[in-house]
Amino acid sequence: MSDTGKITINLSVVDPGPIDLLVKAGFYANCTDLIRTAIRNQIALHGDAVKQSVARKDCALGAMGYSRRTMERLRAAYRPSSAPT
Repeated sequence: MSDTGKITINLSVVDPGPIDLLVKAGFYANCTDLIRTAIRNQIALHGDAVKQSVARKDCALGAMGYSRRTMERLRAAYRPSSAPT
């Protein structure tokens, strides 16, 4: 089983030209290498945003207990103002 995933992208008609030139010039082994490198560079560039997004996610396994006061506060916070009580 492969340890890679496959994605499909659509490029504008002008994008393949520069990609082919960079490959022919020897900067990259092939088109896939260039695209993979570009994706990794963008992920590294936005690494802090990725880390913050992961840190904001909350995951709870099992049961969680809430007091009545907490449930009422949450219900009041999320209830639309026009909803009947």
